[in-house]
Amino acid sequence: MTAPVSRPWIAFALLSFAFFMVVLDYSIVSIALPAMQSELHATPAVVQWVLSAYLMVFAGFLMLSGSFADLLGRRRFFLAGIVLFGLASLAGSMAHDAATLIAMRALQGLGAAMCNPSGLAIATTLFAAGPQRNRAVGMWATVGSAGVVAGMLVGGVLVGFLGWRSVLWVNVPVCALLVALVPVFVPRDAAPPDKPKLDVAGAALLTATLLLMTYTIVRAPDAGLASRETIVCALATVVLFVGFVAIERCVAAPLVPVRLFRYADFTGGGLMGLVQAAAYSGVSLYASIYWQQVAHLSSLATGLAFLPCGLLMTVVIGPTAAPLAQRVGARALSIAGSIAMIAGLALALWFTTMPPAWWLMLVVTLVATAGCMETFEMSMVAGLAHVDEKDEGAACGAISTMSQIGMGLGVAVAAALAMNKPIADGVHDAFWSPAIFSVLTLVVSIAAIAGMHARRPVKAVIRAGKIGLVHKGA
Repeated sequence: MTAPVSRPWIAFALLSFAFFMVVLDYSIVSIALPAMQSELHATPAVVQWVLSAYLMVFAGFLMLSGSFADLLGRRRFFLAGIVLFGLASLAGSMAHDAATLIAMRALQGLGAAMCNPSGLAIATTLFAAGPQRNRAVGMWATVGSAGVVAGMLVGGVLVGFLGWRSVLWVNVPVCALLVALVPVFVPRDAAPPDKPKLDVAGAALLTATLLLMTYTIVRAPDAGLASRETIVCALATVVLFVGFVAIERCVAAPLVPVRLFRYADFTGGGLMGLVQAAAYSGVSLYASIYWQQVAHLSSLATGLAFLPCGLLMTVVIGPTAAPLAQRVGARALSIAGSIAMIAGLALALWFTTMPPAWWLMLVVTLVATAGCMETFEMSMVAGLAHVDEKDEGAACGAISTMSQIGMGLGVAVAAALAMNKPIADGVHDAFWSPAIFSVLTLVVSIAAIAGMHARRPVKAVIRAGKIGLVHKGA
């Protein structure tokens, strides 16, 4: 708990601005990847780790960081995460080789995982339960959506006028401002009555599994699918994952309680969160690369091209998902969204074999993103519909972490498909990744999501899902 605060909305604004910065960091860097690759003389396989390192470390430590925040103090842990994020951003902006940049991006991911759950945990205690807290949570979710949209636009402006390093050092003054103002306006939280138990081993194994899985996917095209390196890495990934599952079954406070899988539709919601996020990350990354390196738009024009897509997500799809789900059900809406994703990717695979046409890629992003947003909302609805209130936080965290894993997986698979090919051919082949994940989303929608009627109202489930999502940093 936190002490009473006389100006809660100022404190909330500071905390939510930190969340905005962390969410923005993925999309803002994706715009800068072509410039990074050119200046650092990196291969596409190497430069994709600039995204993957951030996403995988972020996902691996999200569920553990909330417990550490409770143990060490939420405000203290939040500030430590902001400091680490800012220092890693500064060091990354001065990197002169890809290895240094990737290492700093991994540290950024760790800083983001530290500050994000602790930030919302503090924010929700600033207001009494009821309309004010609900309003704050809704605003927090809106800030997250705005961060994704703003990242594309701001990234295009910064890269166009100041170069790729600016998308990293722009975080530094923001972090410095937060470090100066948070102790003034955000109350210190009281020590918890009982020290939470930490699943450090589980978090370490989960992160190691994700990183090795990504490395194996990226290396496979060069090393060969049947090479000793690929086989050994794949087997090691399986061993690490089995170790993680074994630990989760034995520890007193697991990252992912086994009882969650007894809830109807929870597994389906988690799987959908993974595959739809893998599809979306491939679309957003390679749409950016297509516009800049195939259609030869400037980084600024590329950022502006993403603006209609962002408005569709935040203004149209987001507000209408709950009413539609209330009428037709989560399964029907997820199937419709999956079909839209497949249609958009089929168009991308067709026209990327033709002469460049930037406006066709705009159509692809609009159609595919509409489907991705629908299926994303339905993954939370389905996954949480039958979960008891006492397990809602763990379920939200698990599904949101699956989404983060999916984003990293989607980037890795798309980059592997594009590797060692001329840029136009590589972009075309890369779109097979989101296309395949879109088909898998449809399969999950049909096979693993029941035509259920939620035990709680759909709007309440979606609200809970957004709480969990922003709490865990998706």
